[in-house]
Amino acid sequence: MDRTVRQHVEWLEERQQALNNTLMTTDTRDKANAVESEIRAVRLTLEHYRAALDVEKSVSAREA
Repeated sequence: MDRTVRQHVEWLEERQQALNNTLMTTDTRDKANAVESEIRAVRLTLEHYRAALDVEKSVSAREA
């Protein structure tokens, strides 16, 4: 894995913002449903990575 957990979180936050922007300009319900599904997936993934980031920080703090 070439990215750190923090880099994953940053990328996911950017992706979530891009999806939110896309949702605002989507013209059909089908497209909106697809975008909303991806937003939900990104949110769940963000929760997972943020929890991993918290663990990474606590481990680093113990090692210091």
